[in-house]
Amino acid sequence: MIIEIYDKNGEYVKGVIGDEAQCLANVAEDETYEEVQELRSHSLHNESAYLKSLKLGLVNEIKVTVNDKVFDGNEVSQDRIMRAINVALITGKDTALWRLADNTEVEVTLDELKEALSLANAEMSRIWLNA
Repeated sequence: MIIEIYDKNGEYVKGVIGDEAQCLANVAEDETYEEVQELRSHSLHNESAYLKSLKLGLVNEIKVTVNDKVFDGNEVSQDRIMRAINVALITGKDTALWRLADNTEVEVTLDELKEALSLANAEMSRIWLNA
């Protein structure tokens, strides 16, 4: 993972493949303890932001399959599925017209929507908690 390192004047030093030891190895000998801690904090913040960005990218690409129908499963799609489920429950309808991940329009059942939502949410949780 690339971590940017800055000197005590805020000037970019270089990017390193970063575990903490490598990051701290790039600190000049005249750096104070406080300056080292600040560099460590900055490096860890960049690593955290990078991981979050990677996970968000994975979440945006979620696709789930239910009865040979491939649904988009990203967060926006999960919201849409939830709204469709709520409307179906309110109106008593058990089917809906749905656009699948490949942009084909098909009729889906309420149970298929529920399963797609469940699978997409489980995959999103797996990504945010484990990936």
